Amino acid sequence: MERETAERFPRSFGDPRLLVLAVAALFAGVMVYALGRNPGSVHFLPPALQFGLLPHSMRHLTGQLPTFAHVIAFSLVTAWALDCTRKQALAACAGWMLLEMAFEVGQLPTAGAWLASEVPHWFSRVWLLDGTAAFFLHGSFDPWDMVAAALGASVAFLVVLKIQPRR
Repeated sequence: MERETAERFPRSFGDPRLLVLAVAALFAGVMVYALGRNPGSVHFLPPALQFGLLPHSMRHLTGQLPTFAHVIAFSLVTAWALDCTRKQALAACAGWMLLEMAFEVGQLPTAGAWLASEVPHWFSRVWLLDGTAAFFLHGSFDPWDMVAAALGASVAFLVVLKIQPRR
């Protein structure tokens, strides 16, 4: 039993550079939220850390960066944590891209209204989930976020190919 378990799960994590790059990408996305979004508008970031320092005219330059960074970060963390092969890394990157795109499509008015009505009531008692219905109802679909998700997945996969040992 012990040997079977050891064969199913990786013995070690992947290259630690993947984790470092993932944290850097996540940090870049959080900084956009902290510096570029209106104070109080980012659900997961405490209001005291939302400064809104970027001039409104510059905020369009950072609009898709969080989506791009999110897909890169979570793809790299997945590739690192699972010590992925190339095919597995491709699946991880594609999966995070598709998840990000699904949330973007969920912000279309018709989809958002339906999804918000389907959010379980218990989500309101969980800090990270309590804004789910509002996200779908008040979010705005942006096709450029779809592009950013695809580019983020592509960049993440190229990084994995470059850093992770050939397997």
